[in-house]
Order: sequence, then C-alpha cells, then structure tokens
Amino acid sequence: MSLGNIVQRALKLAAAACLLALGCSSDDKTPQTAIVVQVDSDLEVPGEIDEVRVSVQSVSDSDAGSDAGGDADGGVEGQTASGSLGDGGLSLPVSVLLVPKSGLPMILITAHGYLDDREVVSQSKSIKFLAATTRFVSLGLEKRCIDVRCPAGESCSDGECMDNEIPIDAGDPGDGDGDGDGDGDGDGDGDGDGDGDGGDGDEDAGTDECLDAVEVCNGVSDDCDDEIDEGFDLTSVERCGACDNACPQAPNNAASTCVPDGMGGHECDLVCAPGFDDCDDDVGTGCETPLSSPSDCGECRNACETGEPFCVATLQPEFSASCEGACTDSAAQCITNECTDLDTDPMNCTECGMECTAGANAAPICEGDDGCGVVCLGRFGDCDSVPTDCETNLNSNVNHCNECGAACADRPEMHSSPLCASVSDDESACGFVCDGGYGNCNGMANDGCETRLGTVMHCQGCNDRCTGGCCAAAGCGALVLGLCVAL
Repeated sequence: MSLGNIVQRALKLAAAACLLALGCSSDDKTPQTAIVVQVDSDLEVPGEIDEVRVSVQSVSDSDAGSDAGGDADGGVEGQTASGSLGDGGLSLPVSVLLVPKSGLPMILITAHGYLDDREVVSQSKSIKFLAATTRFVSLGLEKRCIDVRCPAGESCSDGECMDNEIPIDAGDPGDGDGDGDGDGDGDGDGDGDGDGDGGDGDEDAGTDECLDAVEVCNGVSDDCDDEIDEGFDLTSVERCGACDNACPQAPNNAASTCVPDGMGGHECDLVCAPGFDDCDDDVGTGCETPLSSPSDCGECRNACETGEPFCVATLQPEFSASCEGACTDSAAQCITNECTDLDTDPMNCTECGMECTAGANAAPICEGDDGCGVVCLGRFGDCDSVPTDCETNLNSNVNHCNECGAACADRPEMHSSPLCASVSDDESACGFVCDGGYGNCNGMANDGCETRLGTVMHCQGCNDRCTGGCCAAAGCGALVLGLCVAL
C-alpha cells in the first residue's frame, strides 16, 4: 500500500493527532506547515508487538547529515507518545500530525514496537518542515528488523541499515514513492527516494483527508464539518446539481438553465428562442428544430397533412403556428408550404432570405421597418457594450446580480467572499461564502463570518464544541500524554 493510500485510510479512521510539544496552532492552518507521520507494521498484534510509541526530537543539521538550513530547533523538545495495541487499544495504522511552533526545524521521528515492555523493533526518519507544505512520513515496524540496531543517521528497512534522512526535494508528498506521479506505485516505504519532482497534485485530490480548512467544490467535505460543498451554488448553469456538471455554453437557438430534477437535485434544461424547440431531447444540441415547418408546425412532430399542408407562423405578440389550407394574404411563402410574416420572422425579415442573427444566450427578432434586434433568453442579460449577445448570467455574476450593474458587496475584512445565487425561477440575490477557517456562527449577515474556527468552542464548524479540551486537525480530541488525539 502506498503512503498516500495509508494516510487516507488512517485519517478516515480519525486517528490523526496534533503534537502539542511542537506548538500546534489551529488558528493558522491554511496553508498548513505540517508533517503527517504514519506508523504501520507487518507484525502480529498483540502476539509480536503489543504497544507502539512515537518519539520526536529536534536534531541539528550536522546530526541530520545534510545541509538543511534554517532554524534547527524551532522550540522542539523530545517527547514520546504511546498506546496499547489489540483489544480495547489502538488499531494500526495510526498517524500523528506535527506542526512547528516557530521556524522550520529538522526533526528525528522514531516509531518503537514493544512486547511486554521490551523494545523489539524500531524505525526512524529525519525530516525538515517546509513552509506552507504538508509532508508525509511512513514508519514501518518490520518483522525483518526485529532486534536490528543501526548506527546514528541510519535506520532499519527491509532488514538492512539505511540512511534515515528524507531529502527536501523528495518526491510527491501525496504518495511517498518519489516518482512525482501521485499514483503510489513505489515501494511503499515513504522515503521519497525516487527521481520525480513530485508535481503539484490536485487541489485536494478528491479525498476527505481534512488537512486544510478550505472547502473545495468536489463532492466531499474538505473542512471536516460534515457539510459537502457548502458555499457553492449547485443550482447555477456553471455547476448544475454537481460540481463538475456545467450546462452547455451558448447552445443552439437557446440559453441554458438549471432546474429541479424532481428528485431533490438539479439538471440542465433549455430556454428556447421563440419559434424553436428541443425536439431531440438533447440539451447539447440546443433547440435545433424550427416550429414553422410543415413537419413540426407549432410543436415537435406535429406534421401538416394533406388538405392543410401549409404551416402558418407568426411571432407577434408571441410565437404561434398552425396547419392551414393556404397562406393568408399578408403572409409570404419563402419556403415551400411555410407561410411567414415578413414583419416578424427573423429568418426572413422584411424580405425572404434576410436572416437576423444573435450571439450567445440571445434570440434574434425582426421589428419590421426597424430591422433586426435581439432579446435575452432565460436569466441572462446584455451588460456589456456588445448589442448582439447576452453574455452575463444574472443568477451567478457578483457584479451583475439579478440585473445589470447590481454588484454584490465585497467584504474581505469580514472573512467572506460575495456570492450571487438564484432564489426563485426569475430572481437572484446577493449573499456571501465564508473564507476557509471562518464561520457565520451568529447567523447575522451584517458582520459576515465573524468566528474563527479551529478552537475548542468552534472546532470543525460553528458550535462544534470539544469537551476533551483540545481541537486537532481532524476534529475534537482529548489530551493524552501531551498529544491532542482526535476522537
């Protein structure tokens, strides 16, 4: 199993802890400077080991065997946490979250496996904190390393003593295999000794590791408050029913809209231009069918039959069409068996073949002697200087919310960002979404997101109170041997 998969598994089991000796600060965890330590073993529990201990101490750059640079101590003091394994105790793997109080120290982390109070196996790694980066360390208590003792600067892995330092330029911290592809194809020891540069990875890789307090629209709860994608409008054409479901942009003879699907969610639909319809039931093709033809006269698949072969259409005061025996005196027959009003037909405006055009989210109209024009479709508006299209979504644009020029207030001092969202089929209104690590815990809009999360009173969300006395990165915890252990 790759380190990335092990870390995901452990954090989902809520075994993460925050080492208080390093000065864990839950008031500044976006982005987070931290090290996640993962301990696992191939030994039988409790037959071969019945207790695991994790010790952390600062080391000088010379002790670490590399030119690490920077503050070497960071106020770190040696400390050990332990837990029993087996019935009523911990289950492997377990993880610990380390956060420095100051500086970027180099530390030595050691996992010890005990049986009947005697140490039988251990593994250690030295690693340096990197600013605004969460690094991952995997420590394995291996059967092949029982009673193996290694010199300073080395640790047992696969039965042999090896250099225990993790380089600063090790591979992708998401998987520990060092190949930079994040796929976990390495040897799983987490030492990051591959050749890749690690890459940037996804914003949160689609997992719920909750190492960052910023919520991302991805179908999971990134900030550990059990609310999925809060603050994101999933009723907009940009995200209709799901984060990755965008409705078609500028569909044919139509504008996209997001409507209830009858099952508690939302789905994409179309607002068709007058005289057109979506007869193939495919939003991707837009409103592809003209309703002025004898095959679809007035509605989809309404064919005009012998005796009334002509489809007579008009667009004023609104579109209508019907099958008739002949065209009226005022109608023109520009296409066989299609009768049109040259004063209103945008396909034949004032004369046959004179077609009006329109841009995105707009429909062309014919205004007789005044010529061609456009009308906006759905909840789109023409808020720029280009008269042929309706480029602005009035349901989601914070600078043009509900109508052109109506901007939502931006109040960064209140730890929030503006939001425009629909409140009904034909109306939208301004709101706000809280910045990562803050909440609107008093329910009042005038002071925005006034409450800092990550405290014992508001740990992972508003009023999420920790009775155990501390708030760790993965949620409320209890103080155990100097550790804030997530429950």
